[in-house]
Formats: sequence, C-alpha cells, structure tokens
Amino acid sequence: GRISPVKNFGELIDIFNEMKYDLKDWELHFYGEDYLDTQKNLEQKIAEYQLEHQVKFAGTTNDMLKTMQEYSIYAMTSETECFPMVLLEAFSVGVPVISYDCPTGPRNIITNEEDGFLIRNKDQKEYLYYLKELMTKEDLRIKIGNQAKKNILKFSNEQVMKKWNDLFLD
Repeated sequence: GRISPVKNFGELIDIFNEMKYDLKDWELHFYGEDYLDTQKNLEQKIAEYQLEHQVKFAGTTNDMLKTMQEYSIYAMTSETECFPMVLLEAFSVGVPVISYDCPTGPRNIITNEEDGFLIRNKDQKEYLYYLKELMTKEDLRIKIGNQAKKNILKFSNEQVMKKWNDLFLD
C-alpha cells in the first residue's frame, strides 16, 4: 500500500491517542511506501501525542498475508476506496477488520458485526468504541476473525465466476 492522505491515517492516530493510557500494551503499525511526504506529517502528529513507542512505520513487505498473521486487528480509516483487496487479505487469515463506511469499497466486503465492523463514515466516537471492543475482548476478535475466514468464500473464483456466468448467460 501507500502512506497517503486518502488513507486518512492521521484520524486513526487521533483515535489511537484517545486510548493510549487505557491500552498501553497495544501498538499501531503502518505498512506502505510514503506518498507526498504524508509519513513526515504523521510522524509530527505521533510526536505531539508522544506515541513514538506505540505507533510505528514498518515499511513494505513482500508477503502481506504472512505479515498479517502476526497482527490482531486490521483498522482502515480511508476517505475513499474502490475495492480494497487488503480487507480480503485480512479476512483470509482471520484478522478482524474495522473500517469506516467510506464511499464504495468496504461496505461491499464487510458484513457489519459479523466478519468486521463497518463504522459510520467519519464517526470517530463510534470507531473508538468498536476498536476498543476488539482490543479488549479476545473472544470477540476470534469470533469475528473466524467468521471472516468463512465469509471470504463468497469472493472465491468459483463464486465470482458463477455470478459472471449468471449475468451473461441468463
């Protein structure tokens, strides 16, 4: 991915800052290449909040699926998305997802409160509430992650090709 303004990572840092004292053992990691000096601006925000020990930039990875398996939650605060494959990648390894219901994308993938949490767009309080729920309730993370692994099957080649066939052959 990329560290760019459209990903709205500054807002995710704001939300994370709200719980830094309650959940000191948690970290927030960003993967991707810097775009338009966005990382520099985010690093300034991190320093202002004194989150340098909890928020980190991890660069890029050649094996995102393996990397994702090391994490507990995938958090997305994008302002807009098309069809975010990263959500499918998270589902495939059972990582629970929380995302804003930004224009297009996440709502076509996430079944709210079943395989992830789809938060009203730009509702930081709701996002904070559900992120905290995921962070503090391991059983909820496991339940949501397991359902994500099941629900990703609706995006399998077989299911997608069936939809194409139904569209063109019926």
